[in-house]
Amino acid sequence: MKELCLVAVVNDGYQEYIPLFVYFALYAYPEYEVIVYLEGTLHPEVDAGLRVLRAMGSFDVRPLPYRCDPGDGQAFKSLRWVLYDDDFAAYDNVYIGDIDVLLAREEPSLCVRRVRHSEAIGLPYSNRIRPNTTKLAGIAHFVRTQAYFPRLLPVMQRRRAELAAQTLRMHNEELLYRMMEETVGLPDPQASLATHHGIHLRAFHTRRTLAEERQRTDYLFAKTFERQFDAFLPAARDEACVDMVRRLRRIESPPARLARYPEGGPAIVRQLENVLALCDDLVTERAAAP
Repeated sequence: MKELCLVAVVNDGYQEYIPLFVYFALYAYPEYEVIVYLEGTLHPEVDAGLRVLRAMGSFDVRPLPYRCDPGDGQAFKSLRWVLYDDDFAAYDNVYIGDIDVLLAREEPSLCVRRVRHSEAIGLPYSNRIRPNTTKLAGIAHFVRTQAYFPRLLPVMQRRRAELAAQTLRMHNEELLYRMMEETVGLPDPQASLATHHGIHLRAFHTRRTLAEERQRTDYLFAKTFERQFDAFLPAARDEACVDMVRRLRRIESPPARLARYPEGGPAIVRQLENVLALCDDLVTERAAAP
């Protein structure tokens, strides 16, 4: 059995994230494998960028086999919770995460951390309940393949049919919560878990100073960004990443796409520039520290 498959689901409006998602995942963990499910057709620059990454490790971009209401963003996000591929059976674990999280290597590794958490909470997955909600965090849902999918598949199939019929109207994280509640159970609401295993690009759509970032309540900068910074920066400064960003800059989006996805793929270069500026600020701050 292979150790871990990293899985993401994306539509055309966010496909620019695909090559960076793959690049950072394999830079951090060349021993893992990546599968991205795309609704749409790869842009030539995205496709060319992915071909350059073939030597880094194993990854694939596949058509997304399921459909939902195209006007319902939550329905599309929900498709990842009802996704099953027969190839998942080749892995001990599957990580289903956001396409806009650029992974950075941790010690212990992402897989080790999540397996330990799964064992600690006594469930065939690793996740946490968002405080005072009926939602499970959607940024990174980690599952123990052999114990999870056999029990989830009937519910996944039913919910998949509801999404296709456009009869399911629910926040995607609440759907994940309800599916776990119905099948394998839920973690203790008080249990904690670090769900960020890298830099969440869309959290940096707006340029802020270090002081402003540290004051945010919607993103815990010190516990996430600063914890991942040292492992992230060498990957971001590598020539392979710089070349990838050059390719992404060449993608032109018509006004309608820009309006529909203001914080999506068309904005990825600006988000990355904001992240790199913060990295530079952190380097400067550390150099000046006594």
